[in-house]
Amino acid sequence: MSNHEGILWTHVISLRREDAERLGYNKAEAWKELVRRNAFQIAEAHKIAPSEMQWYGAFHNTTHHPHIHLMVYSKDTKQGYLTNKGIEDMRSLFAKNIFRNEMYLAFTLETQMRDEVRAETKKRIDELLRDAETSSPASEEIQNLYVRLISQLSNYKGKKVYGYLPKNIKQAVNCIVAEFAKDERIAELYAEWNKANREKLSVYYDKENPNIPLEDNKEFRDIKNAVIRSAVLMMTAEQHGQSISANGSVSTLIVQLAKAIASSCHKRRAKLGSQMDSKLKSKIEQKKQAHGLKTDRSVPESNDEEQSFEMHM
Repeated sequence: MSNHEGILWTHVISLRREDAERLGYNKAEAWKELVRRNAFQIAEAHKIAPSEMQWYGAFHNTTHHPHIHLMVYSKDTKQGYLTNKGIEDMRSLFAKNIFRNEMYLAFTLETQMRDEVRAETKKRIDELLRDAETSSPASEEIQNLYVRLISQLSNYKGKKVYGYLPKNIKQAVNCIVAEFAKDERIAELYAEWNKANREKLSVYYDKENPNIPLEDNKEFRDIKNAVIRSAVLMMTAEQHGQSISANGSVSTLIVQLAKAIASSCHKRRAKLGSQMDSKLKSKIEQKKQAHGLKTDRSVPESNDEEQSFEMHM
């Protein structure tokens, strides 16, 4: 590797000690097999042809966080490019593979409880969605923000699409979306979305992830263009001596946004599968014992060691 003239990517894949013991990733061979089994996807994430990829790994069996250092590079120095999406794909790839057996066991043991939780959550989301379909007047703040946005758009000659707008007009649109998020119906729906999102991210990250403000959430960026279209419609009506109230537009947008959040939340819940809260995980352990299955093994005392391995494709 010291003579390699191209880019060398170094990754650290780490587990908590209790997870490594329970899942068998307390020895180098298990990590080696994990990387070997997913070599094609690793090459794909780095945009390297599988036949050109080489990797080396070093296993560190540290007390609290057993981990490997994974080094990846291409024999062809012109190949290789790692994007943020590639990094996320790697996280997802390793998490799904490492926890696959445990997830399957949890899924098998807790099908009924999981389905009950999912059904209850779906019922709650559907109730919130029905509430959102009830028309309500736009707040004074939203009406004032629309007046400001219409004024800005009337003086802007470019393409009236969020991605093309100058910063000050984008801020006006973001403020309107932020006000939508304060609507009680949207706030409750979006709280359910953030809950599902935190549970999903807990598979990949140790530390708790904060809620994503609605105006910063790329998944719902379409609502920003919907806000712009409604403002353009009101602006055009004014130019022709007509008047369109913000109330109708806001009610329509609230329903559209509520449906988008509810749909996304249902999809995320469906994907979570075996992602349980702490109470359900406790029940899983109890049922494991009742079925004579192995539960979490105790954490051993310090047993630091290092092993190295390599693989060429």
